[in-house]
This record gives sequence, C-alpha cells and structure tokens, in this order.
Amino acid sequence: MMARLTLLIGTLGAIALLVAAAVLLRQTPRPLPPLSLPPPGVKPPAPPAATPSAPEVVVAPEEGVDNWDVPLDSKRAAREVEEMARAYAEVRDLLKRLPPGEELYTREIVLGRDVRQWIASLVHRKAWGFRELFARLLRDDDYFKHDAAYYLAALPDGAGIGALKEALEGTSLYARSAAADGLYPYLTDDPGPLLPAFRKALSDDLSIKDENALYGSTNHRYRELAEKLRGVAVAVVARAGDVESTAALVDLLVAKDGLDWWAPHGSTDGDRLYKLLAKGLAKEPPPLALERMEGMIDAHLAAQLLPPPGDAFGAALLLDGLGRPAKLREMREHYHARLLESRNRVDYGSSLLALCDTRGLNALLDGLTDPESNVRGRASELLGSHTGQKLTADKELSGSGTAEDVARWSQVRQRWSDWCAQNRRALEVNPYAPR
Repeated sequence: MMARLTLLIGTLGAIALLVAAAVLLRQTPRPLPPLSLPPPGVKPPAPPAATPSAPEVVVAPEEGVDNWDVPLDSKRAAREVEEMARAYAEVRDLLKRLPPGEELYTREIVLGRDVRQWIASLVHRKAWGFRELFARLLRDDDYFKHDAAYYLAALPDGAGIGALKEALEGTSLYARSAAADGLYPYLTDDPGPLLPAFRKALSDDLSIKDENALYGSTNHRYRELAEKLRGVAVAVVARAGDVESTAALVDLLVAKDGLDWWAPHGSTDGDRLYKLLAKGLAKEPPPLALERMEGMIDAHLAAQLLPPPGDAFGAALLLDGLGRPAKLREMREHYHARLLESRNRVDYGSSLLALCDTRGLNALLDGLTDPESNVRGRASELLGSHTGQKLTADKELSGSGTAEDVARWSQVRQRWSDWCAQNRRALEVNPYAPR
C-alpha cells in the first residue's frame, strides 16, 4: 500500500513539472526574424496594398422640392403635369356619368390646384424646355388652357407666339380667350402678325341667350371668356392706333350682339380707345355710326330697371366731341334728376362725373362722412377712380361714428374738397373733344 502511494505521488509531481514548463514556454517571446536591409542605393520594396473594404452604403436623400412642393427635377414635374391634367379630365368625365361622391369631388379640386400650381412653379424657375407640351395643352386640353397660355407667353424670345397665334385664329373661344389673356402683359404698341386675329375678335358675333351658360365641358362661363377676349382685343387695337377697326369698335360701343361693354385693361388703354374712336369717326365714320350711338343712348335713358347693353357714357362724350352735344346734355340732366330724388347719391354723383359734370362732386364728398361704412368706402373708391388720386387711407374711414371717428372723416373730406376746388375745371373737360 505504501509503495502504491509513493508511485502516485511521483506521477503527480512529474505532471506538475510538465505543466509548469508549458506555461513558461508560452510566456517567453518568440525571437523576431533577422532584419534584412537592401543593398546601398536600392529602394526598399513598397508595402503590399491593403485589401479594399466594401464601399459604405449611402442612402440617397429624397428628391428635393421647391416651396410649392413641386419636384426640382423640372422634366419630372412637366411629365407629371401632363399626367395630372389627363387624370383631371378623367375625373370630370366620371363626375358627369356617376352619382356625385365626396371622394371624386375632392380629387377634382386637388388635381386642379396642383396642375395650376406646378405650371406656375415651372414659370417661376424659368424651366423653358417644355414648349411642345404646353402648346399641346393649349390646343387639346379642355381645362387648363389659361395656364398653358401663361407658360407659352412667358417663354423668352417669343418662342411661344406661334402656338398662341394659332389659338387666337382658331375656333375655340376658350383657347382664343386664354391666348389673349396670356399675351396681354407682353403686348406692345405693335402687335405685328397678331393684329388680324384681334381685329377678328372685335367683329365676331358672340351673342348668347343664357347669361350663365358654361362653355362646352369647361367650368368657365361663355360670357366671361368672350369679354376677356374682347377686352384684350380692344386694348391691342387701341395701342396700335388701328383706325381700320373703327367700325368694329362702334359695334362694340353699342353692343351689337348683346354683350355689355367690357372696359380694356387699365385706364391708359381706355383713354387710347376713345381717342382712337374720336379720330376714326371724325375722319370717316362708318354708315349710320353716329345715329346708332344716339339710338343706344335713347334706349339707355328709357330703361326703367336695367339699361340695355352698350356704353352710353362713352357714346355721349364721343358725340359731343364730334359736334353733336344734344345727347350728352340729355344724359347729364337725366342723372342730375336721379341724384336729386334718390338716396343713392354716391353712385348718381359718380355717373355725373363720368359725364364730365362736376355737379356730382358734392354727393361723393358727402359720402365720405356718411354714417354707413360701405357708403364711405364707395365714395372714396369712386373719387380715386375719377381723379386718379389716392388721398384716403382705408383706416381713416373706419369706425362706428364716435366723435373721434367723425373728426377724422371730416379731415378726409376737407382734403378731397381742397383738391377738387383746385382741379374742378380739369374734371369738366371732355377728353375726346378736339383741341
């Protein structure tokens, strides 16, 4: 037994010595290989290139949009404009054939808003590379012709004039009106090849029975389109001094097809128009032109409720300028009588001023201190329109009639009174009389 124990102890001791040796070997550093230097004058070899790592995955940011949420990629924006216009037409068609539903109406509103907003954005950022797209919309689309014309008219170097001229010379009143409206801000005194198309717009018969009728499948009233086309046409021929249009202008003045006279854009164009008419009528009036104007004034004076279409005020001043003052006198006495007998003194006073009769001034000046705020505002608006002056700040005529309000209104009235006293004679001059 003692011998076995001695043998076991000896065996364990040997194992312990082997383990200690192994641990010692692990802790002893391995010797480095000998340093090998290149011979003198020889460049040491370059270290091996590092193995390239896989490129870092970068997630592309979402495409940018402008302040109107329109993609900055103009090609994409233009493409989507065309798609939205097509979708809008489909929705409008469904609304005609299916029972009305809130979802369809909402989609119609959103699509219509977006198409107009996106086109405006393309114009704003001067993305001019889409002439063909918008020429096609102006020609073929039933809903966005005004917006297409807006883009084409803004193209530099007159690049869109061809498509707009084609629309003006076509048969679609919508396209003609849209083209005229888009062109107006860019038209000069020389309309060039566009003049014949605008002459035709003056002479065309645009009569219609239903005042509120829509044009085709559009949401535009026929009368609205006709008046816009004619208004721009009048401005164009007036700027051009086109005496050849005198007969057509007389037709418009007496509303030959039942459409009310629609004043051209801006007072400058209106002044040019009547001067052109006075010049043309004095030179060689169309047959019975003066008699037609007199007949229209008679119909205007005889009307009990609404006057007939036509500009009786312009006609009376023109006749007076041409040496036939009788109708102007009749018009003035008619409105002076209405002024004396009516509570609506502000509007009748304005009518007298439109006839260069300053007997209407006091009614407008009285209106500036009227207890009713709408009367005060109307009087201020009309005085500014007739005189071209801005002597009233809107807040000056506010208030409900306290002592402070009344004092402020009185100051405004005095300001206008002083101006009118100094300029009364200028307001009495017929601008279309020969000088």
